[in-house]
Amino acid sequence: MDTPSPRPEDQAETCALCGELPDDLNVNTGRGECFPAAFDRLIPVGIPSPSQGQRVGSQFRRCPNCGAFFDWSDAPQMYGSGNCDEERLVRLPATTSRLLNTLFPPDPKAPPHPGEIGEYFRSLPLDLLLRALGSQVRTAPIILTPFVPDLARHLGVSEDAGIARLLGAYLSHIPERAEDIEAAQARHAQIILNKHFARAGFAPGASSLPGNWSSFGVLFRDAVAGLAEQGAPSPMMKKLLAELVEFIQAFSGNRPNDKLNELIGDSRPLRAWLGSYLPANDATKPRG
Repeated sequence: MDTPSPRPEDQAETCALCGELPDDLNVNTGRGECFPAAFDRLIPVGIPSPSQGQRVGSQFRRCPNCGAFFDWSDAPQMYGSGNCDEERLVRLPATTSRLLNTLFPPDPKAPPHPGEIGEYFRSLPLDLLLRALGSQVRTAPIILTPFVPDLARHLGVSEDAGIARLLGAYLSHIPERAEDIEAAQARHAQIILNKHFARAGFAPGASSLPGNWSSFGVLFRDAVAGLAEQGAPSPMMKKLLAELVEFIQAFSGNRPNDKLNELIGDSRPLRAWLGSYLPANDATKPRG
């Protein structure tokens, strides 16, 4: 069964199935409220995104008649004298529906070409795009493949850790893209370094962006060598190290130790600084 292409907004609003749904609707399900009957005929699309410790926090839904997309979210909460669980349904703009329709094709293993990738980044909020791509990364990673170069470039300028997590998940399913993603990781780590140095009034040792994690390790050690010899890390260095470690953990999942060891190299001061982030048997011994 073919998925209907999203219609312009004026046509979607007159859709016999979803036209009765407001553009933005909240219902207090904890007090017995519910959506109009048309809500139950919308088709859930993609894997639900968890939120607030819940298995389901949000999910896209598509009208099977006109192709319009909706963003449904669940907000469970208990406070005061009763249950105030809420659900929200937001009709997404026609352009958003058209782009999402391409990301959720009838046959995920043979998706259509997404067109100009830049339009997705210009037209969609970044968190919404990451949710859509993240919903497909494990079941249909081929859909994500055309977006990897642009995601890598955004990784170099955006502080959103969701990009790193998404690329990490993609890498686990498409190992041959490891070099591209490692280069993106190294570039973002260099930007973190430059940012903290600039705030403290220092210039980093190099302005060029590294091509892999090993080359970033060299740049990192060169940049902080003088500071590392001074003893305990300064407040600026503590913030820098904390952000780098958080980024590495987000990108490397449960196995960040190799990346940290590459940063430390043979520097004993750096091993002392970063030792608290490593297992005991790695924290005290230099590499080699």
